[in-house]
Amino acid sequence: MLYLLSFLDRTNIGQARLNGLEQDLKMSKDGRDYRIALTILYVPYIVFEIPSNLVVKRFGPARWIPFLVVCWGLVSTFQGLVTSKVGLYVNRAFLGTTEAGILPALALYLTFFYKREELGLRQALYFSGASLSGTFGGLLATAIGLIKRHPGGWAWIFIIEGLFTIL
Repeated sequence: MLYLLSFLDRTNIGQARLNGLEQDLKMSKDGRDYRIALTILYVPYIVFEIPSNLVVKRFGPARWIPFLVVCWGLVSTFQGLVTSKVGLYVNRAFLGTTEAGILPALALYLTFFYKREELGLRQALYFSGASLSGTFGGLLATAIGLIKRHPGGWAWIFIIEGLFTIL
């Protein structure tokens, strides 16, 4: 479920784009600003994966994973409150920072409960969350987009999905 939510919150920007994100934030019409917003997430994501694993060893996954989930849920929710493309860039960088530790922490956490021969199936199950997020993400974002059909309606995609992650 956590990996599904991670991918859902990471990729919902595509659905927000279809609901007017670029126009409301005055992003370039050629898609350049949008591509920057997509890419900027992965810089801190890559940089903070290893430090996050070190923090997991210090605080333990039982504390670190819920902390990361709440932080990334808040950042995802705040993504719906941005008013400029620079704000979106900053938010996406924070999203990458907060999501960076989820995959390594979950992988480590599973090793506490399962033997080596049992671990492959469990990891395959949580990796399937990425595929499921693609399946449900568009449907969910379309339903949310229908709730608010006005300028800024795209923001509700981030807000509702972010709040769901926190809960």
